[in-house]
Amino acid sequence: MGSPEDQAYRLLKEHCHGFMVSQVLFSACELGVFDLLAEAPGPLASAEVAARLASSPRGTEQLLDACVSLKLLQVDLKPTAVYGNTELASTYLARTGPRSQQNMLLYMARTTYACWGHLAEAVREGRNQYLKAFGVPAEQLFTAIYSDTKPT
Repeated sequence: MGSPEDQAYRLLKEHCHGFMVSQVLFSACELGVFDLLAEAPGPLASAEVAARLASSPRGTEQLLDACVSLKLLQVDLKPTAVYGNTELASTYLARTGPRSQQNMLLYMARTTYACWGHLAEAVREGRNQYLKAFGVPAEQLFTAIYSDTKPT
């Protein structure tokens, strides 16, 4: 277990790295990792995942390994590493999952996450930060979110 000081430090590290966990999850959803692996006839090597997603082989392997560490994917290392969805990913993260949460996660990645990046300003000013996060006032938020163009 470690000393109370060690436990407190571990908790602090978990809290300050939480945004990284969210970004791994959001990025894998956005890129289609869980959908690709759900549709594949079996586990795939990272190079095959990268080729099918048209993404960087090195970056893809790092993302897949991060997903393994978060228990979103499983890996079989013999004879070469191949990746597949965990039950969690098959159920909640692939679009075809029986209780897919992918659309909600993509919404959070594109909207909620951006707003939380301005939390200190919101607390200081006592008002929402939609203008800073999305470049539009609150009244135009959903028009901006569902626009075909990205805010600058």
